[in-house]
Order: sequence, then structure tokens, then C-alpha cells
Amino acid sequence: RVNSSNLGAPMTRNRLLEETTASVALFLDDDVVPASHVVKEYLSAMLSGPARRACGLVGSVIFPKSVDVWHEATRMSGITMAFDWPEGVFPQAHVPWGVTASLCVWRKFAATFGAEFAKTGGGEDVDFCLQVTHNSGLPWKKESVAAVYHPFWPRLPDAAGIVKYLQHFFAWTQGDGLLLDAYPQHVYVNLPNVVELSLPVVLLLGASAFVWLWAVELALEAHNALVGPHARHLCWTDRMCAAILSGIVKNVVDAGHLFYFVRRGRVNMCCRRFDWFCGVTDDVKRGERRKFAIRWALWLLSLACLV
Repeated sequence: RVNSSNLGAPMTRNRLLEETTASVALFLDDDVVPASHVVKEYLSAMLSGPARRACGLVGSVIFPKSVDVWHEATRMSGITMAFDWPEGVFPQAHVPWGVTASLCVWRKFAATFGAEFAKTGGGEDVDFCLQVTHNSGLPWKKESVAAVYHPFWPRLPDAAGIVKYLQHFFAWTQGDGLLLDAYPQHVYVNLPNVVELSLPVVLLLGASAFVWLWAVELALEAHNALVGPHARHLCWTDRMCAAILSGIVKNVVDAGHLFYFVRRGRVNMCCRRFDWFCGVTDDVKRGERRKFAIRWALWLLSLACLV
């Protein structure tokens, strides 16, 4: 099927679910390169015992190693974690959701992709997976052998190219924001992040305090990125650069989440966060709260020294 106009991925996927009579529906994005055996691996896994006790399978979406520091900064920021959930993060290989770049579901449990989500992506895959879990009463399972390869999003080398590259992730957040309204049971409160603090700090403490605030933020994000496993194929200077830039990528996402609610006049949603593990474990909530407790202590210490 070819749409006469850009209806967006959700509407196209819904057309599949309306027309198919198959027992299994497999979603693959148009910018992925499937491994030659991916359909066979999915089929074999779906017919196995464990998959019959699951609503569907989440495949591995693998990004290539890149020499582009912005690409590696994206990986180091952690925003692509759900494309290939790390082993051992969840009990019994259960995962809360998967990106629709590679997702396989029993059709009898399938839900409808929401038309309210942006065509640029963001949020609709989480919403679909949580609906399927609710419909079936069964979890999603990870299937690492069913792999597809996803190129990094292209980036032109000039400043405009960097802005356009970052806009891709900013656009995701305008769909993510809908999740906080749709699933209040997966929303928690945390201390303000650097984006939420920036304007109050400038107004109350001045530009110097703002610079120190962001210096601490980027230094801590760079440290977290450097102790992780990513970008180790780069020379140390490029890896350090990517680690620092990872803080910018992460905060572009945080800025998008804040922008989503501010433009709707709902500033009361500041400090509200979505639990991306969706209750499968509490590790996100515990980890983020611990992270920002330490971050606030360092921010206050640095600002005290500045004053």
C-alpha cells in the first residue's frame, strides 16, 4: 500500500492491522536494514513456548559505530536505550515496550496506534505497547536474535546541520508529553533539572550562576558517559568531545518536554517525569532521584562558592 499523502506512521500501521488476517504482525521502520534471517527468527521465537506466554516480541535495533561525535553523543546520552534494551536490566527478559523500528505482536492482542501522536514520532510506540499489555494481560519479551540495523540520522557538518539533527530528538518529545496525561500511574515527581532551573537562576542569581549551573551539568553528564561502554572505538579526544556533547543531546530532550507543557500553559507539570520502565522495575525512578539529589548538592555547593 502507498499512501496518497503523508498520513504518518501510526495511520499506516493501523491500515496493516485492519487488513491483515495473519496471526502475527511485524513492524519494521523504513529506515532500518533487517538482518537476512530476521523474519525467520521472529517466527521461530513467536512459536516457541516463552513467546506464547507473551503479547509479542521486541527485537534489537542496532546502531553502527560512528566516527561522528554527535552520533556517538546520542548513543552516550542514553536516549536510544530502548532501541536495544541491555541484557539483565529487566527480570525474566520482560521489557516494558519496544520501538516500532522492530516489533512483533500477536494480532489478537493488537491495539490502535493513536492519531494524536506527532508524525515525527515519539510516544506512539510506548502507548501502543502499553495498550497491548493491558489487552492481553501478558508482558513483552526481548528477542535479541531478531536484529535490524538502524543508521544514525544524517547530519550536515555546519551549524544548521547540528540544529536540524537535534530537532529530530526535540520533535520526539512533543509525542512523549502525551504519555504523562495518558498514563498517570507511570508519572513521578523529581527535583527540577537544569533546563527547568535555568530561567530562575538567571533572574535571581545572574549570568555567572547560570554558567556554573551548566558547567556542573555538562561535567557530570560527561563523566556518566565516559564510565559507560559506548564510543570506545574513538580516540580519547573525540570520545571526550562526544561525552560532553551527550549532555547537550540529553538536555535538548528535557527542553522539549518542558516546552510541550509550557506552550499548553501547564507549568504545573514541571518536575513531572515519565517512568520509561513503566513499573516493570523501579530502577528509573530510584536512579533519577538519586542522580538529581547528588546533582543538586553539587549545584548548591558550586553556587555557594560563587557567592
